Amino acid sequence: MFLARATSRVLLSRVEIARCITNTNSNVRSYSAVSDEDKAGEAVSKQSAVSSVVSGAQPSSKLMQSLVDARVHLGHKAGVWNQKMAPYILGTRAGIHIIDLDETVFALQKALKVIRQTVAADGSILFVNTRSQFEVITRRAATACGEYFVTKKWIGGTLTNSGEVFGINRRPDVIIVLSVPVARAALREADQVCIPTIGIVDTDCDPDSLTIPIPGNDDSEEAIKLYLDYICSTIISVKEQKQKTFADPQQGKHAERRNFPDRRRNETNYQNRRR
Repeated sequence: MFLARATSRVLLSRVEIARCITNTNSNVRSYSAVSDEDKAGEAVSKQSAVSSVVSGAQPSSKLMQSLVDARVHLGHKAGVWNQKMAPYILGTRAGIHIIDLDETVFALQKALKVIRQTVAADGSILFVNTRSQFEVITRRAATACGEYFVTKKWIGGTLTNSGEVFGINRRPDVIIVLSVPVARAALREADQVCIPTIGIVDTDCDPDSLTIPIPGNDDSEEAIKLYLDYICSTIISVKEQKQKTFADPQQGKHAERRNFPDRRRNETNYQNRRR
């Protein structure tokens, strides 16, 4: 098991995040006869879709198109499925289950809200993806946003038997699983110690094993990259906002005033009681 966190806390821009995730030696779906202008337009459209999900806005045509392009809607063969996934399946086409993307967007926005709140409260996120073909992009994504990751075999007892995890005396606050079928041990331990879990559930997965299941394709590299893009953009956005708040003295004063509206009055009352 490889368990690590980026040593540098320098926040990267969203462009750099996308570059970190995309720049791998793995095979990527190729587009023939696509001009540079079309590729640039596609990148802008994808970024707009990511912003739509992160902000919690209503699903747009660009967002749905980005999910379709990443093959998020494609499940497994109709004969290979978990019946608990029935509420998330729109239908069958050419013998393949089609995932309802409305359900995907709803679950994504719910998950990103939890991630946003966790990071804002200085919580830690653990990415788990032990499938070798997604090891590099998962590691780079977690590093880009300064969070923890496991991309090798999960060692039993990591969460339950160890008093010290990640070199600090605390467990992760949220665990994100990108391939549920090979992460059952991690999910069992998370359940035992009551750590919320967010994960991608394909049509052959058990959604009940997760706190927030996100229906979607977990075999497509483009889909995995898209999920990571959503999650990293959310984490980076919150951290950037926190840095701006701490860097601006005026904002800090306003924040202090909001958090302690009656401090001066309470101090006066205390002095009067002493007299």
